[in-house]
Amino acid sequence: MDVLLILGKDNHYYRLLNGLTGCGCNVVIAKNAESIPLSRFNYIFIDSSINYSIKNKNLNGLLIAFDCEDDPKHLNAGVGYLEMQDQIKFYAKLVYLEKDENFSKHKLIAIPIYNYLMYTSVAGSELPNLSYKNAIPCFIGTPTFLGNMPEAESYIKSKDGVNFAAYSPNNTVMYNQRIHWLDALQKDLYHYVGGIVFKNEPNHSKEWQTNYFGDVSRFEIMPIGTNQHLFMLANNKIGLCPTGYDRISFRVFDLMAMGNIIYFTDIGKRKMLYLPEVYYSVPDFYDLANTLFSSKREWKMLYEESKKNREIMRTNTPSKVLMDFKRQLNG
Repeated sequence: MDVLLILGKDNHYYRLLNGLTGCGCNVVIAKNAESIPLSRFNYIFIDSSINYSIKNKNLNGLLIAFDCEDDPKHLNAGVGYLEMQDQIKFYAKLVYLEKDENFSKHKLIAIPIYNYLMYTSVAGSELPNLSYKNAIPCFIGTPTFLGNMPEAESYIKSKDGVNFAAYSPNNTVMYNQRIHWLDALQKDLYHYVGGIVFKNEPNHSKEWQTNYFGDVSRFEIMPIGTNQHLFMLANNKIGLCPTGYDRISFRVFDLMAMGNIIYFTDIGKRKMLYLPEVYYSVPDFYDLANTLFSSKREWKMLYEESKKNREIMRTNTPSKVLMDFKRQLNG
């Protein structure tokens, strides 16, 4: 299948590119109007942020606007997209909402990403079954959070002394659910495996996070490799998937492939090409330790049902992922 990518300012276009090439597509990239070929393509993906005109180009193929940002509401509309939007039926996103008025001119669909193809062998491997000894919550990740990175003086720590949220004068919130969940487990002396990996980026550094979210150093852990992470998930069956900058993080695919019982942030009406069929949803600001205690009686059932998530990742092949993507274009 021949595909043309017309690129603009989207820094994450590689997510779509890698997904398409992983599915066996022949992908041609155009970075400006002059480099757009005259050839016939099955699909022409147009970065919605392009800041150059393409209306006079002979675009021979099905037109699909796209962006690859985490935020389903993201739209950085450039001139090339605006002048073509009436001719574009589909808008492809990494994550989209079932109904979104910002994209009323288009049918929203999900892009294929290479992550869907990474787990075929591991999702089919033999793993330890759920037991009393391995029913342990596990999480490792960077300290990403909901909300915009503020100027230092514009946010304050919660008056209640919580160490997972900060509020601006107009009461907007930065909510670090990753810190919140681990804090709840520590306060209840609930054993877990993993922690937070701090980085040198300003809002990922331990110093920056401490300024807004309190003593975060007690959650610190050194980074681990992919194989170590999968080994951790295999031996600790309760997989935690809190929100980051947006609701869905790529670690959910690790959890699906390893058959973990997934405690998932509230993803609302978000859609991707594949998501877990079975998980336990945790609303914002809920105490995770209490949630785990109250749902323990469901673990055996959730573990068995989570085999459906493993099966999704085990059976994904390039042809299947491409077929599931194309199926969205019908109707």
